[in-house]
This record gives sequence, C-alpha cells and structure tokens, in this order.
Amino acid sequence: MSTTLNYVQPALSKSKNIIKKNRTDLFVLNFMHTRLRCLLEQPILEEDEKQPWLHTLVEPNNRAHRIAIYRPDVLKSAPQLSFVGFVSQRRSQLPPCLVDEISRIDQELLVNVANVPSLVSYSSFALRPRLWYNLVLFQGSGLGTHLKGMAGHTYAAYELAPAYYDWIRLHQGMLTPASQDALQLHTSRYYLFEGMQKSVVELVTLSGKER
Repeated sequence: MSTTLNYVQPALSKSKNIIKKNRTDLFVLNFMHTRLRCLLEQPILEEDEKQPWLHTLVEPNNRAHRIAIYRPDVLKSAPQLSFVGFVSQRRSQLPPCLVDEISRIDQELLVNVANVPSLVSYSSFALRPRLWYNLVLFQGSGLGTHLKGMAGHTYAAYELAPAYYDWIRLHQGMLTPASQDALQLHTSRYYLFEGMQKSVVELVTLSGKER
C-alpha cells in the first residue's frame, strides 16, 4: 500500500486562511512549550529519576496533555533547539481496529524514540476530541533521518495516516527561549487526505511571517 502525493499551489485566499491557522497553531504550541518549562522547574521525585520522564497533565476543560522528557539536561541548558509541530484532525468515523493499531504504534514509538540521540522532548495535547497538537523538541538536524529509519514511524506515516486523518499541518522552526515568542516558525506544510491520495500545500515563512 502506498500514498500518492500531489502538490497543490494555494490560491491567495487559501494562503491567507492557512497563514491564519499557522498563527493559531503557533499560539497553542507556545502554550505547550510554556507548560513543558513549568514542569521542568518542579522538583523531581525519586521515582521519576528514570528517563524518559512521562507526565499526563489535565488542562482546563479536562483536556489531556501528555509530556515525555528524554533529555532534561539539554532542555534546561541548550540556548537553541529545533522543533516540529504536528497538528492533526482525525476522521470522525474510524474502524476500531485502526484506532487500536494507531494506539499500539504510538506507545511503541514513545519508547523506541528514547534511543534517538537528538530527541529532547515530545508533547501531545488534545485541544478538542479530534484535534491534536504535538510538539517535538530536538538538537541539530538529525531527527528526520533517525525517524525515517524506524519501521514503526514509516508504517504510521505512510500506511496508517491517510486512513486515520482528515488533514495534517506540519510546522518546523527554531526554539529560542530568550525571545518573547519562543517558537520561531520557518516552514509549514498542509496535508489533505482523500483515501490514499495526499495533497500538500507548502508555505515558506521566516520568523513566523510569510515571505
């Protein structure tokens, strides 16, 4: 099974709408980063000394926020990190077997990615029941290479995702904690799924502003 990729050049009105969504996404992702920093400042219990540190926070309106910290020392001391923001909306009707398989792969990857040397933290936040935000922090530029080498990640991205999601927005950029808006957006891609067909709209941005 494979996914067909079609590139779509966005019309001006669509571009403006996506840029507006990018700003909303960046606001939520910055909130997630703030919660991550607050969690990092709390005293570490003895039973939490084993890494990764896994936490589940309950945000307002009973929203689930799961955080895994793989390199707390790097998160505390690194002056600059890279980030990927993965925003997705799952389909309204899904077969139970697909939901179970996604859950299984998610738990498997949560453990396996601990061996990726560049990975610093991974956060997952349910803004609404079908709308999830994911924030990945890492050092350097080797994360994509490591993930592509994982069979589970490839299986989830190319075999399961087209059947599971309506759309995905993928943001990449830099984290500079000293700045007011810590997450500085560089590029965004918008994936639309129709069966096994995938269309992508790509907008290139600089410091969160369209060029």
